[in-house]
Amino acid sequence: MCAYDKSKKSNKILPLLAILAATLFFVAVVVFFVFQLFDRKSPLAEYEILDSNPTSEQIEKTIDQLQKRAKSLGASISVTLQGEKILSVKGEEHALTKDELTALTSSGELQFILYSDLKTVQGGIPNEGDKVVYDKSKVLMTGDMIDEAEAKKRQMEGVEKTDYGVSIKFSDKGAEEFAKLTGEHVGEQLAIVFDEKLVSAPNLMEEITGGECWISGSFTDESARQLAAILCTGRLALQLKVKKYINQ
Repeated sequence: MCAYDKSKKSNKILPLLAILAATLFFVAVVVFFVFQLFDRKSPLAEYEILDSNPTSEQIEKTIDQLQKRAKSLGASISVTLQGEKILSVKGEEHALTKDELTALTSSGELQFILYSDLKTVQGGIPNEGDKVVYDKSKVLMTGDMIDEAEAKKRQMEGVEKTDYGVSIKFSDKGAEEFAKLTGEHVGEQLAIVFDEKLVSAPNLMEEITGGECWISGSFTDESARQLAAILCTGRLALQLKVKKYINQ
């Protein structure tokens, strides 16, 4: 009878396991450094969540909204939760300016209300860009039914001046509501308020059908692009503020 020596088999397996472990370690190191080489994203800013008890769903939606807003501005960013209430924003160095990083945190609340129902904080007659106060029950329509928003420029008739603004397109339901409210208030000024600031207050000459609206005001090319990027995602699920800018 032949005796089977188990020690010889184990002596052969151990070196193989050692080689396999070394190979896996080497591959892991290579993958890590390749990832570091191609991941050129740098810290850009930190945002603080102002809501007291944010849910995971709200955080996920807010992160998605921030990334979509940045994409509309031509930048690719990653947003991760640090701790309980800090969102860390990373992207290519100088991908976004300070103004753009601030704009990303805008709540994005667009409202249509009669100009006659607005006042300044001091109680006066508001001008474009002024912070305004008003009875929320007087709001005729919000931006919740906007399907598309795009920054555009057009040549003003009779003058050599470029008018920057935002072209918005409503959903089918939004188009119906907008046509109804403009038809009911022909001859009045319809104020467009964004984050409690008066953007513009055009005179309604006729009912506006077709589901499209042009928002003009004291826009530059950059500010028009920022507004369009914000309107595309709707109101932020959470309130944010910039805690600090990094490498700006």
